[in-house]
Amino acid sequence: MRNFYKLKKKRSQKNTLGTHLAFSQRASFYIKKIIEELRMERENTIKTPTPLKIMQQLASDSPIFEINVLKKAIGILTYPALRTRPDIEFSVNVLSRQVSEPTLT
Repeated sequence: MRNFYKLKKKRSQKNTLGTHLAFSQRASFYIKKIIEELRMERENTIKTPTPLKIMQQLASDSPIFEINVLKKAIGILTYPALRTRPDIEFSVNVLSRQVSEPTLT
């Protein structure tokens, strides 16, 4: 951004628009705890939080995913999606809307 705009280096801003901001690394520990609880330590990561064309994949006729595990994952991920991880908010939202008929894909 420095190439396009003149930026001034300022100290950390704690209050903005009436909201107190506090940054910490605690969210990463919470995410690691979620991964362990869902037994997903060996799963692969991808750059985008939701695979492309997710709606078509969810609507496909692939076998049903274990519903209780999916509901638990969505429930656990709702808090960080809304509070500390806006990058996963869309994915959690899409999955929560599709939870009535989940699939493996």
